[in-house]
Amino acid sequence: MNDTALLQIEDLFFRYDSSQAWIFEHLSASIPGGEITAILGPNGVGKTTLLHILIGLLPVQKGSVRLAGRSLESYTRAEMSHLIGLVPQLERIPFSFTVSEYVAMGRAPHIGLLGTPSEEDQMRVDRVLEILDLQTLEQRSVQELSGGEAQLVRIARAMVQEPRILLLDEPTAHLDLGNKHRVLEVLQSQLGDRTTVIFTTHDPDAAFAIAGEALLMHGSSALAFGPVGRVLDGDNLSLAYGLPIEVRRVDGRFIVMRKDEAS
Repeated sequence: MNDTALLQIEDLFFRYDSSQAWIFEHLSASIPGGEITAILGPNGVGKTTLLHILIGLLPVQKGSVRLAGRSLESYTRAEMSHLIGLVPQLERIPFSFTVSEYVAMGRAPHIGLLGTPSEEDQMRVDRVLEILDLQTLEQRSVQELSGGEAQLVRIARAMVQEPRILLLDEPTAHLDLGNKHRVLEVLQSQLGDRTTVIFTTHDPDAAFAIAGEALLMHGSSALAFGPVGRVLDGDNLSLAYGLPIEVRRVDGRFIVMRKDEAS
C-alpha cells in the first residue's frame, strides 16, 4: 500500500448479514489526497456500501480503513464531520426549507448542535451559491427544484461544510446531458484543486471526464486501481460489465463503446 495515501483500504471484508455472501472480500485500494477518484462498476457491486463504510455509517468488519494514517474507528463523530462530507444520490427532504436554509445546514459541524449560523457562516453560504450560480434559487423551496438544481444544491451544502474529503454517490445519475456536464464541471473546477473527491458511478464516461484515479469493482473485490487511463481499458471494462467494450482515444478524449458498435 502507498504510505502517502490519504485513505488506505486494506483487505476489507463486509456483509450485511452473516447468512449472506460477502459484498467485499480482500478489497484493497490506496486513495491519494488532492485527487478526484472514481469508484466504478455495474449496479450491485457495493459502491454505495463502500462510501458508507468510508464515512463511518457502516462498520469495518474485517481488514482496515485508515484515514490520514489513523484507523477510521479512532475518529470521533465530530472529527469525522469536519473531515468527510457525503452527497447522497437521492435525499427526501420532508420540510420546505429554502435553498439558502438547506445549504446553511452544511455549516453544522462548525456551529455546534444548538448554535445558529453567524454572519461569517451566512457569507460562506452566499459565496458558494454565487460560485455555483444558484443565487436566483436561494429563496426557493428545495421541494420545488429540478433534478439538476437539487443535485447542485446538495453539492453546495457539502461545499459549505468545507470537508477535507467529499464523497458523492452517483452524482450524475438521472440527470440530462446538460446538467450532467454542469455537475461534473463543478466537481472538477470548484473542488478538485483543494478537496479530495471520491465519487461512485456506473458510467465510464463520467470517470474519464474528471477523474485522475479509478477503482474498478468486479464481484466482491477490486478488479483494478490506479490512473484512470490505465485502469479503464477495454479488457477491464469488458470483464467488469460483461460486455465486449472498446476504448478509443479521439482528439485527446477517451471514447467508450461496445465492440459491435465500434466496427
